[in-house]
This record gives sequence, structure tokens and C-alpha cells, in this order.
Amino acid sequence: MRLPITPTGARTGKAFQLKAFRAAGMLAAAAVWGGGAVWAQLPNNPPVPAGAGQQVVVRAKDPRIIFTVDGAEYRGSASFMWPLGSKHILSVPIRLLDSEVTTPRCQYWIPDNASRFCDFTWKENTGFLNSADDRTQTVTVGPATTFYELQHQTEYRVDLQFSHTYSGNPSVPEAGVQCGAPGTPVPEIFRVGVVLVAGNCYLSNGRVWLPEGPAALNAYPFPGFVFLGWSVNATPPNEYLRQMTVNQPMTLVARFSPAKRVVLRTQPELLRVRVDRVEVGTAGGDGPCTFFGQQVPYVNPTIRPLCTGEFDFAPNSKNIIGAPSPQTDRTGKLWVFDKFSTGQANDFLYEVGQITTNNQFDTLTAVFVPGVSTSITTKPSGLKVVIDGRDNWPANYFVFPAGKKIQVSAPAEQTDARGRRYLFKGWSNGGDATQELTVPDQASGLAFSIVAEYELLSQVTIRSNPVGAPVAVDGTNCQTPCTIDRREGTAVTVTAPAVHPLSDVHRFEFTGWADGGERVRTYTLGGVETQFLTANFRTAYKVNVTTDPEGAAQILTEPPTADGFLPADTFVTVTAKAAAGYKFRRWSGDLSGAFTSATATLTRPVHAVAGFDKVPFIAETGVRNAAAEIPSKTVAPGSLIAIVGENLAAEYVAGPANPLAQTVGDVSVVAGDRILPLVFVSPTQINAQLPLDLAAGEYKLVVKRVGAPDVEGKFTVTDTAPGLFHKMAESQAWVMASHADGKSVDTDNPVKPGDTITLFGTGFGRYRPNMLDGFAFPPSPDFLVAAPVELWSGERSLKVVWAGGVAGQVGTVGVRFEVPADAGTGPMPLTVKIEGMESNTVYMNVVAPAVQ
Repeated sequence: MRLPITPTGARTGKAFQLKAFRAAGMLAAAAVWGGGAVWAQLPNNPPVPAGAGQQVVVRAKDPRIIFTVDGAEYRGSASFMWPLGSKHILSVPIRLLDSEVTTPRCQYWIPDNASRFCDFTWKENTGFLNSADDRTQTVTVGPATTFYELQHQTEYRVDLQFSHTYSGNPSVPEAGVQCGAPGTPVPEIFRVGVVLVAGNCYLSNGRVWLPEGPAALNAYPFPGFVFLGWSVNATPPNEYLRQMTVNQPMTLVARFSPAKRVVLRTQPELLRVRVDRVEVGTAGGDGPCTFFGQQVPYVNPTIRPLCTGEFDFAPNSKNIIGAPSPQTDRTGKLWVFDKFSTGQANDFLYEVGQITTNNQFDTLTAVFVPGVSTSITTKPSGLKVVIDGRDNWPANYFVFPAGKKIQVSAPAEQTDARGRRYLFKGWSNGGDATQELTVPDQASGLAFSIVAEYELLSQVTIRSNPVGAPVAVDGTNCQTPCTIDRREGTAVTVTAPAVHPLSDVHRFEFTGWADGGERVRTYTLGGVETQFLTANFRTAYKVNVTTDPEGAAQILTEPPTADGFLPADTFVTVTAKAAAGYKFRRWSGDLSGAFTSATATLTRPVHAVAGFDKVPFIAETGVRNAAAEIPSKTVAPGSLIAIVGENLAAEYVAGPANPLAQTVGDVSVVAGDRILPLVFVSPTQINAQLPLDLAAGEYKLVVKRVGAPDVEGKFTVTDTAPGLFHKMAESQAWVMASHADGKSVDTDNPVKPGDTITLFGTGFGRYRPNMLDGFAFPPSPDFLVAAPVELWSGERSLKVVWAGGVAGQVGTVGVRFEVPADAGTGPMPLTVKIEGMESNTVYMNVVAPAVQ
């Protein structure tokens, strides 16, 4: 190899000689100058000439590349200061490694000689270079010139090897012989195959230079061999590799192997088979061989070419062998696959195993039997039948071998894609719904057919407007849209609900059927087309109004509603009518305003609260006898009275027992011009005593409370207005009384005939002598009722033993009597009458005396 190098620096014009060699990993030059050698690394920073005017950088794209500037060599990059307008020569030295290359185009990278830089071009920053692809350029320095860049194509050496030859020697005398390439003739030795690397075809081992980047790979084995894959730089073979990236020197091995020849035939001949799911034809036993493709040279003469239906399989490979079924031969006769000559079923796994020679053969024959075209369908078409356990066949048309037994079953009921229901009627052969069929031998070529016949049910779809309301069909709930299928002529009872609640405050209300039918109607199904019924509903919302406090008012609506629901879009007026003891404050929620009436349009449920303030109040008949409500609805002087109303006091407060106080809590009561003694006060009731000297007549009563307005009530005084104290149990007034020994009458101390009993009451009128107001009766003397007292049990008058004030009590009277010996057992009614004024009736339970 010749390597011309020109030194830089001061030049004297003397002759000198350079020799290139590899030293310490870098290119160095030995210059014989005079009698000695001068060693110098190639420069990349030459001295700047005097009078320089323009800084110019000359560089290579790859720092390993050598270029020359005005005959001097540089590596990688060099910077110059050149006068404007000066001319300079840029070039690239070409170095040859192979003497047979007639057109040098590359510069080799000396350290390994396996990389090279080729196809040089120059690039200037201004882009004005003429013929930039010439490796030698004469340039003129201009004011815009800043750099010149040397560009190239990097190529790497690829050692191509074939992993198998017939002689067992992996190398072949010729190197890199291309298919059909001119040059030295290829020795006539057989090959295992050909390969294509970057579009070039090769028959043997060789050395190939490839440009940096992707390179396409392909391989074609010759008969008797299979390609196992590519091995790159000693990696395991990859049979799926179709491209490699060239970015360094590489060793590329095409791995071939002897193959096992498998011959596929059919019985009868010339039908098709499948190899790894791909259908292929087969040859006849005595016919000429039809090659796969074109026969090539350099094939082992002892290995016959591949014919139609023949395959070369790789060692240890596994292949799926089968045959499409059914098939039609050239005469139009149908055939069905039965088995392979080895007894294997269709699409079985064929395992090759180890291969040591190219002469291993195996023959497999796919055996077929005559087929019969068979249809198993429905009337009407498109319904399903079960054939050998399946109802999802792509089509119910088959080719079965004659004599095959098949199981067919027709569902008793089914629905088609439109939602129409069908009932099974019978098979065309009259057999059972589920039966076994034997495919007949149709030697005449006729098809075999059987049909399942079905009856279409009549259908009605019931809809609602708006959607979602349920209906009942023959008493069974059916959510709309609801589809009913029945035999033609069947009558059903369809019921639409009067009301369908969607929530507590939202519902549908039935307004009528679209065809005018009754809400509960009978409908008869018929025809083949779907019929439709539509139930119309209207939307209703609830007007839900409460009061705060609860029970403070009566809520009225206009238009009125029994349960609070009104049709959507109704204009409604809501009025809060205050109850006694309450004053309206304002609306809140979905209603607003300070008036007792508010309006709204029902586009949604209405939730509102009517707010009220509590105010004192006495009912119209709120001043009454404290013992009971009596027929006269009057009160008597000296009696205990009950004042009934609302917000009469802040809380329950009991006054002193004796004497009674005129103010209890912060409440006092005035009747006429008299302040009444008080027993207790509470928000809803005040008990007080009327003065004994109060004359008969109409009176006004005022309840006064600190911080609250006065509240008035009216009452009527009569000389007597008797009332009996009692206890309510099971809606019955039971007497409050005591035995002679002072024990209360109750279930533990029942009343028996002959017992002496004292009843308790108030409102019996004046006493003899008169008693002080607000004070309890003393033990003595007796304060007897001034007027005569009568005691009645129904129509029977009972003898009163004594009637007078009860000691220790204020305003309370006792009536003592003896239970008649002949009194019957059970509830005994008791009523007091005084001067024509009658009390309330109470009951006393009488039991039979104990047997002695």
C-alpha cells in the first residue's frame, strides 16, 4: 500500500521521503531529512500566514478522516487565516487495500481495515461550490466563507458465511461469488441455497462491504435443505430476521440445514391439503412432476426437485397437517375428509425429529369418503335448530359422509332477531322434536333435507306516554314498553294503573288509552304484524306544605287536592289558615311572602313551610267545669274551672295547695273585677276557683301574663253546674271515688253491692255555711251542699247519704251513697242532678261479693 503524506511548517525545497506506519494507535509519519528521521503527528493547527484576512475552518464529518489543503495533510479539522480572494486546493487521499479494485473510491481506517470512508463530497457554508461531489476542489476565499466540510459514506466489512455445505467444509474456494455475476466461473459444486444481502445475491462465503444503515436480508434454500435463520456476530440464529442495522464490522452467517422431504397425497387424487393452515394442491401418483417455481443450478443431483404437494421440513420442527373438508373433485363429486393414512385426524401435529441426511422421505395420504349435501333448516327461515349439540353453525348446510348419524333438536319456543316468538309445530319427516338422523347414501347425487316448522305468535306491544309506567297483563306486572306474545285469537286483560308513583312527590296519573279503551280492558291478539297499545299518563307533582310549629295551621289549596298531588303546570294557590293560638309569620322553601296565601306553577314538586308565632288564646268554650265537660256547658260559683287554650303560660307550674295563690309563675286570671285563686298554670290549661258569691250571668275572663298580650275568654255562671271527676280507660269514663275506709275504688279495691262509696265532683253550688274562696275545707264543721243532690243510675234513683265539701280540698265536693244490695254486676252508670242541672255520666264497676 502506498501512503503519500506532505509535511507542514517551514519548507526548504529539499527532497525528503515519508513512510507511514501504525504506532501507539495513531497515524505517524517518519521524515528522512538530511541524514536523520523526524517524527511528527499530522497537524490540525497550522501556522497562520502573514497578512491573513478571513478565518476559515476545513473539517471532516468524521474526525478519523484525512484530507489535504494545498497539498498538506490534516486529520479531522484545521483552521486557517486566508487573504480574501486567495485560491486553495482541497482534496482527499484515496488509499487502496485491494489491488484488484480498479476505481478507488474509499479511504480505509488503518487500525482495523474493516471500516472505510467512501464517496466523498465537499460542502461550503455558502452553498456555492461547483461540482461539490468531486473529491478535489479549488476554492476562492470570499468574505462570507467560514467553513468547508468533507462529507462521506461510511462502509463496514461484513464477513458472509454459509453454515452448511455438501462436503461438510464451511468454506468454499471462491469468496463472495454473486449469483450470475461476471468474473471467474463458479465451480460446479452444489450449493445449499442462495442469500440476498442488501439486494445482492450470493452463493458462497465472502466479504461484503455495506454502507452504514439498514440492510435487507433474505435466504432461499435449495431442494433438500431448509433455512434456519441468520446469525449476526455469533448470536443464535433468528429465522424471522429480515433486516439488520450495519453500524460496525460484522460476521453474518446464513444457517442452512438438511431437510426431511414430506410428500402429501390424497385419495382420491388431486384434492387439496393444508400445511400449517395454508391450502396447497397435490399431484397424482403417475403424473409428471410439477415443480414449485423454476429449477436452479448447483443443486445436489441426488436430491430430486420439489413437486406439487411436497415439502422440505426443518429438523425438530412441528407442522400442522390437515385437509379442507368437504371438497369437490374435477367431476363435481363431493368428498369428506375421513383420516390420514397414518390414522391421524384432521389438522394433526406432525413432528420431524432429528435429521442426519438429505434423503429422508415420508408420504402422508389424506383419505376422503363420498359426501352427501345436507340441509337442516327452519320454516320460516332464520330460526335455530341444535345440530350435534350446537345451534350456532355459520349456515345449516352441510356435507356429511353417507351413513353418518347426527342429532337434531328443535326448541319448543324461540325468538327471532326482530323479537318475534315462535312455537315448534313439527319436523318435515314427522319425527320427534329431538331425534337422531342417519344421512342416506344418495348415489344419485340428490341432496338430503329436513325442515323444522314453526308457528308465529301474534304480538302486541304496550307502551306508555310518558315512558316507564307499568301495566298489568292478566294480573301480572309488565313494565312498558311491554311485549305480549300469544296464539292468534287469545284474549288478555290489560290494566293500566290509575296512579303510578315515581317517588313520594312525583307520579304518573292515567288519563286514557290512545284508542279510547277503558282503563281495565280486554284485548284480543291477532295478525302477523305487531300491534300497539299506548296508555297515556299525565305527570303530577305534590304540594308538600308543613307548618312550623307543627299543627299551627290548616293548609288549603286551590284547586283542592285530597292527597297533595296536582297535574304538572297547574297554577296553585296555597293558603295557611292559622289554628287557635298561632299567628302567621311568613313562607319559606319553594313559596315566599308574608301573606297567608302564596302561588306557584307546578313544574316540579313544591316543598314549603308556613312559619307561625305562638300567641295566647282561649277557645270559644274554653272556660268549663274542671271535672268534666257537662251538658249545660256552664260553671257554678265556688267551683273549680278549667281555662283551655294555647300559649297561656310558658310552662306547667303548680301553685300552693292551701290557700291557693292568685299568681302562679308569671300568670294571673281576672274574672269581672275579681282575681281568681289558681291551682296550676300550663301552656294549654289553667285551673282556678270561681268566687262563691258570684251571681248567675255572663262574664268575661282575662288571662294576664308578663311579657305577653292579655287573652280574653267568656263563660256563663249558673247557680249549680255539677261535674264528676273520672278517669278515661278504653274510651270510657270511670268514676273517681273512695270506699268508706278511704281507699280508692280501683281493680284492687272493687265495689260490691252494699258498699258505701263517695263520689268526687265540683260545681255543686253554695254551701251551708259558706266557705272562704281559695281555702281548703276543714275537717269540721261539715260544709254541706245547699241545694238538694240527686244521684241516679240510669232510671234508678239512689239514696244520697251525704253531700258536702271534701276536707283538705279546695272546691271539691263528695257525694256519699250506699250501693244497692240488688245491684247487678258490671259497669254501673252514675249521674248527679241538682235543681234540674245534670252532671256528666261516669261508670263504676260492681263485682259480686265473695262466696263465704
